[in-house]
Amino acid sequence: MKKTAAPSEAQQENWPEGVAHDDPLMRALEFIANHHALPFSPDVALQGIPTANGKINLSTFEDAAERLGLTSRILERQPSQVPEIVCPYIVLFKNGDVGVVTDKGGGLRRLTVLLPGLGSSKKMSARAIDKACEFRVVYMTPSEHLADTTTETQNSAARKGH
Repeated sequence: MKKTAAPSEAQQENWPEGVAHDDPLMRALEFIANHHALPFSPDVALQGIPTANGKINLSTFEDAAERLGLTSRILERQPSQVPEIVCPYIVLFKNGDVGVVTDKGGGLRRLTVLLPGLGSSKKMSARAIDKACEFRVVYMTPSEHLADTTTETQNSAARKGH
């Protein structure tokens, strides 16, 4: 699995005026974009998106992700029930924090959760993360992967005469 560092201080200082530096969803989006080697710009992500005090919410998150070349899906699921192959994925803590699960080591019983705004991570048991988080997760993938899959499927069908 690819290891990705939290955004550097230099990256964090380049945020435009009016964008909240403490926006946990935007920080998670920044981490996921960096993980997939996609360029990240808060200006691009927020273009035309209404914010509350410079922050995005789940209803505007999908549009912000799309502007950065990512596709997101919000699913009702316990964080511990997500397959490791989906890592990294976003979890929403009941206290309002946002985390990114980066690894499900230890026989899938210990999850590494990054708190993007803090740049720190911690290990949590499956039971603890399920108790601390909402019954929702956000899957993220580069948009090009979906386009490549669709094109490949269409080409395959054309070759078979469908």
